[in-house]
Amino acid sequence: MQRIEMAEAQSVIPDTSLNTIVNSANNRDFTITGGGVGGNNLFHSFSQFSVPLGGSALFNYGSNINNIFARVTGETVSQIDGLIQGQGKANLFLLNPNGIIFGPNASLNLGGSFMGTTASSIQFADGMEFSAVNPMRSPLLTISSPVGLRMGENLAAIQVQGLGHRLAAESSLLNPYQPYAPYNALQVQPNQTLALIGGNIDLIGGSLQAMGARIELGSLDQPGWVALKSGDQGFSAQYTDIKQFGTINLAQQSSIEVGGLNPGNVKIQGGIVNIQDGSLIYNTNFGPQAGTIAISADQRLSLQGAIPNVNVLGGIIQDNFGGGDGGNIIVQTPELFARAGGAIFSRNYGSGEGALVTLNTDHLMVTGYALNAPEVFSRIGSLATAQGKGGDLVVSTRSLIVTTGGFMGSVNFFDGIGAGDVRVNADRIEVEGASPVNISSAIGSYNLARSGRSGNLTVNSRMLHLSNGGLVATSSISAGDAGNLLINASEAIEVNGYGSMDGYDSAIASSVSEPLAIYQQLFGLPKTPSGQGGNLQINTPSLSLSDGGSISVANYGTNRAGTVQINATNLQVRNGAYITALSLSGDGGEIDINSKQILLNNLANIGARAFGSGNSGDGGNIKINSTVIVGANNSDVLADATQGRGGNISIRAAGIFGLKSRAQLTPQNDITASSQFGINGTVEVHTIGVNPNSGLITLPTDPLDPSQQVADGCRRYRDSRFIVTGRGGVPDHALKTILVDHAWLDLRAMAGQNPKPRVATAVQPIEATALTTNAQGQMELVGEGRSPLTQRA
Repeated sequence: MQRIEMAEAQSVIPDTSLNTIVNSANNRDFTITGGGVGGNNLFHSFSQFSVPLGGSALFNYGSNINNIFARVTGETVSQIDGLIQGQGKANLFLLNPNGIIFGPNASLNLGGSFMGTTASSIQFADGMEFSAVNPMRSPLLTISSPVGLRMGENLAAIQVQGLGHRLAAESSLLNPYQPYAPYNALQVQPNQTLALIGGNIDLIGGSLQAMGARIELGSLDQPGWVALKSGDQGFSAQYTDIKQFGTINLAQQSSIEVGGLNPGNVKIQGGIVNIQDGSLIYNTNFGPQAGTIAISADQRLSLQGAIPNVNVLGGIIQDNFGGGDGGNIIVQTPELFARAGGAIFSRNYGSGEGALVTLNTDHLMVTGYALNAPEVFSRIGSLATAQGKGGDLVVSTRSLIVTTGGFMGSVNFFDGIGAGDVRVNADRIEVEGASPVNISSAIGSYNLARSGRSGNLTVNSRMLHLSNGGLVATSSISAGDAGNLLINASEAIEVNGYGSMDGYDSAIASSVSEPLAIYQQLFGLPKTPSGQGGNLQINTPSLSLSDGGSISVANYGTNRAGTVQINATNLQVRNGAYITALSLSGDGGEIDINSKQILLNNLANIGARAFGSGNSGDGGNIKINSTVIVGANNSDVLADATQGRGGNISIRAAGIFGLKSRAQLTPQNDITASSQFGINGTVEVHTIGVNPNSGLITLPTDPLDPSQQVADGCRRYRDSRFIVTGRGGVPDHALKTILVDHAWLDLRAMAGQNPKPRVATAVQPIEATALTTNAQGQMELVGEGRSPLTQRA
């Protein structure tokens, strides 16, 4: 992408195919008359059409004209660095297959819509065609409406140049954008269309504006047919016949702006769409209903860069004001990247609802922060800063990566309804790391206001992996409630790794937290929150927490924590990881776990804890249903309290190994429902084990009759014996499988031995109740009153 320098010699020159007349007194300002008329259509044909710096091209026509079609049949690019205007309300179609460049001083003053295109011809409903590459084809003129563009080979580019938008936000990225200085833009009137359709389209500091109207960009990389359809705001293009699309670039603070009192709409169709250097697609709504920003990129959409010094995010922004709703942001692309402060964000400053953000992509990455401004992180989602609700976010993708401080979700900053809901559907999700200023990478919904609430967060995936401080969370401060969090992972969830920040390790959480001092000061928030904690539910075959990773519901205020519900076939909590329902002043939350196999190892714990003062803050309740639970290396299950009553623990399992119910925590593996200064809670452990004596049958002393096994002819050796020996398939040890070693042994005493009589003592098998490690480092199953079976391990 390179800015093309404007030629000095520019002019508007008609060709001889139509009766187009051009008059100019200074070769700078041109008046265009004549042409061919077909009903309400006016046709002009030029060998060259360029407007110099400070110049103008005026189309003069009758009041009956609705559409003006202007083609360039020569071989020069149209360079527009002045004004194109019309005296009436007609639409203007400028057709130049060689290319079109709009300079920094280009402008439009038209009553109708404007289309600049590098198509080879315009086609009409009656089958007629107005061609720039075959100008002598007849019949030329028609009274029909245009229905499409014929795109030829080697499509030429369209470029819009400028000095960049002059938008800024006062004091904060949270505030709406306002121009701090005048800047030039191509623009049309309300309820009209500004369209550029051709090969590659580059906005290099250029601006397009259609307040209460629509803007359309279409970049193609193959010949074909583009249909045109008329509507309430001019016309729109349909690309169903096109299979390959070109590149659309917005660079150097370029802008596409729509909105106002009437809905504004943006439609962009390309192969690769790049929005960089603080460039913006910006929709504002002051009326009852906002419009839609729709972007379809057949290969990739890339958002990169912000302008920190004027508090402007780069990317796609939709702002809603007043009582109306915020419309839609819709993105369809195989690959979507938001980098270096790039954003797709819906912001609500009114009493209505913010825009719905819908992303459909195969690969989605949100990463990084603005150059030289690490506090300006890349983000996708919605923001509410007034009475209304923030917009919802719906994401469908195969691969989602949020890293280096990137954020995906919704935020509320005002005492209104709260943040929008977030729904993520993905095959694989990775959330990892933090920015240099310790902003965690996160998928979440946050309420940072005195009231309101955070939205609900739903994640559906095959694999979810959080590492190095990555977060999936709902959170609220002050009196607002935290939203609920639901995660369904069809294969596995992994939460591991200590974060780069103190106290911010990888986590899945729903919490009500104490506001930071800066928020207390800015928004007048009380130090102690009073909101209700949200509930957290996880459904997955495999759930693994390690190295400080956690799953938690927490309330650091006066209310109670929420509920953690985990349904997992296998659950592993290791190396300082934990599952907790914690409250600072209110009652502890609930933990409900259903898992066939649970392993707690190396300082892992499952806890429902309350740290309230006085008589407040009873410990929470823990309910665990499992087949096997193993605890090792000082891992605990606890429902404790500081001043209040200890909580309740109920465990049902076929086998519990290593863990033991105790009144207080010890360096061993404990199950405890204690209170430091109050009354201890209750612990109920139900082991649904198998009695090893059940199902046994009494066997006969002589299973075989020797007289029936030895031939009667062996009378000389009447004292000989016949012996059958074996184990009958029963292992000789509870920890051994059935072995295949030889069962036949010589059981006769060796010569010279006089064995002492042995008295057989029947030993009743004892069910194993614990798992220990002996002096040789071997694992042993043990029971009360160790039996010889356990000693042979």
